[in-house]
Amino acid sequence: MSAFVVEDQVINRVLAFLSQHNGRIPNLLMQELGVNIHLAEETAKLGQSMIELNCNAVEQRYGGGEAKRFRELNYSLRREPTNIIQAYKSLRCWLYQCAEGDVPETSLLYATMSRISDMLAHEIVQNLPQYDRAAW
Repeated sequence: MSAFVVEDQVINRVLAFLSQHNGRIPNLLMQELGVNIHLAEETAKLGQSMIELNCNAVEQRYGGGEAKRFRELNYSLRREPTNIIQAYKSLRCWLYQCAEGDVPETSLLYATMSRISDMLAHEIVQNLPQYDRAAW
């Protein structure tokens, strides 16, 4: 397995979609992480936390200080218009890049985003015409 620090747009696509989402996902973020995804300041802090976790995983893989070799570590929140498929794929990318060392076992942020990934996958499948036509 290899890891790299994702570009801002990967995280921004995820956050933009989640901030537009209604229902269980914003509630989960609030309950587990204490983040109101509908507030720009809190969303920016969440994005910064996502970059920091990604850097932590990269440095567990390659050694201390190695994350900065991949890119400048100057995360900036920008709204990236996106759809559920792109948000899901971007989230899966981020999760994969964070799956080094003890991050998956010790990070509440990783665990929460992994649950959100599962929720998005279920939502995608349940909205497919094939799902509606499938027999129970």
